[in-house]
Amino acid sequence: HVVSEPSSKPGIFILGSSSIAGSNIPENSTMTDYLNQNLIWHRAYNLGTMQATLLDAFTYFVLALEKQKPKTVVLGLNPDMFK
Repeated sequence: HVVSEPSSKPGIFILGSSSIAGSNIPENSTMTDYLNQNLIWHRAYNLGTMQATLLDAFTYFVLALEKQKPKTVVLGLNPDMFK
């Protein structure tokens, strides 16, 4: 979920690699989808990046911060991003 405008719910930013973004995962089955289906008082945002470097992931995060200040940040990285 792209952070397009502020939400009245506290935000949870989930940063990470393609596994966070949803590569090879059935539609509506990502971690953020699960959280949004089960958390009433928070809104999770999928900031996973496909085929990106660690710098790309953090750049995406900084851009999202311009739209909303999350209450929680989760970082889920594939070790291959450090190569």
